[in-house]
Amino acid sequence: AMCGWYDGAGRKVLLTQFPEPYWGEPLLLVGEGDQVMRAYPLDDERLLAEDGTLIELDGGRLHLTTDGARVTVTRSERYRERPAVFADGERQLAGTVIAPAGLGPHPAAVVLHGAAGGQRDFCRLFIEPLLEAGVAVLIYDKAGHGLSGGSGDPTIFEQGSAAEAGMGLLASLPE
Repeated sequence: AMCGWYDGAGRKVLLTQFPEPYWGEPLLLVGEGDQVMRAYPLDDERLLAEDGTLIELDGGRLHLTTDGARVTVTRSERYRERPAVFADGERQLAGTVIAPAGLGPHPAAVVLHGAAGGQRDFCRLFIEPLLEAGVAVLIYDKAGHGLSGGSGDPTIFEQGSAAEAGMGLLASLPE
């Protein structure tokens, strides 16, 4: 629920995850600028980033403490997010539509998964340039992963079918 972009104090921070079972613990990631680092849970409300930053999770805010200096960043208003469910044949796929703030219509893209992994939040690492260019993006849980139904090892043809269904969903949205 805390995955997303946060702004404040001159900073733009992305908190995301790669929650695939073969990683063991969920792989939590913090991005800022061109840097992405791992964050380790200390408890349910605090993370420790690889650079020593303490990250406190507080609803729609993150408190970042580095070398004794504490700043607070809040959920960004640069993008609008909403959950989406779409059908690919008999499979229900779950995703999130993320659009630039402001009225549309916006051009749109579906971000596809590679061979490894398949949950949507990891895709956040790659979509900010599209969002900044005014493009809305659908990220989704690959079939059999996260909240999506189906086999956990879809073929390339099933992936193509999912992409087509995702584009159909985006085309149906007014924004």
